Amino acid sequence: MDYRFKKMYVEITNVCNLDCQFCPKNSRPNKFMKPEEFEIITSKLSGFGKYLYFHVMGEPLLHPELGTLLNIAGNKGFMVNITTNGTLLEEASEMLLNSAALRQINISLHSYEANCVNMSLEQYLEKIINFTKKALKNTGIIIAFRLWNAEGADKYNDQITGYLGDKLSKDLNLKEELSNKNKIKIADRLYLNLASKFDWPDMEAEAIEGRAFCYGLRDQIGVLSDGTVIPCCLDNEGTIALGNLYYDTLQNILDSTKVKNIYNGFSDGRAIEELCKRCGYRSRF
Repeated sequence: MDYRFKKMYVEITNVCNLDCQFCPKNSRPNKFMKPEEFEIITSKLSGFGKYLYFHVMGEPLLHPELGTLLNIAGNKGFMVNITTNGTLLEEASEMLLNSAALRQINISLHSYEANCVNMSLEQYLEKIINFTKKALKNTGIIIAFRLWNAEGADKYNDQITGYLGDKLSKDLNLKEELSNKNKIKIADRLYLNLASKFDWPDMEAEAIEGRAFCYGLRDQIGVLSDGTVIPCCLDNEGTIALGNLYYDTLQNILDSTKVKNIYNGFSDGRAIEELCKRCGYRSRF
């Protein structure tokens, strides 16, 4: 198999400053990947893909040496995508806006519905809007707003889209009004993505019947903060541990029987691993 991944998830920390209801908790020890560890991980990933995603669990903007990690990634030729709840954008603004390696920031606006009780919705969105305007004006960074709660927990969605549309229309040439489409291009390099909630894979859940397919090990792969390689970004506990990049090469890990069985199983429409049998996200494919 020829492995060239579109997305390589690197969990630079599993620590978060929020406690979102939609996000599973992990029982792993709190960890911030050190720059020297990140150097090893990215060296092992070199040649297998261009785009790093600082995400599995945790809030990447909490990492005290995020700027250093971005520089390391850029020096190795990677482009970085960050997924954040947006609460720390103001504090990290200068560092992010000056990073040559940063390609895209995904902002999970649905985080507010569960957490941001220490600030009003307007205060939360104003911080995000201010950063967005600077990024679009002064950099080539892509910004994607996410509202992944289109069913059920949507009490703030209309307020959020209305507020964003009103504030951004004063400064940007909006291509569309914000609406309930799944994905719209608001302006150049600015997107809004809407999706429903999904069930994270859980070993305690019932197995899901029917044909199974996943892009894990095809388009994507993940590395947890302790170096554990996982097949996709939803294995938050490292249940399907494929190996560890601190002690092995990625090619050796990908050549393992376990990886081949997972890959070939999905090719035949079958989930081999017990966790994969209990993953609700696969229904999106």
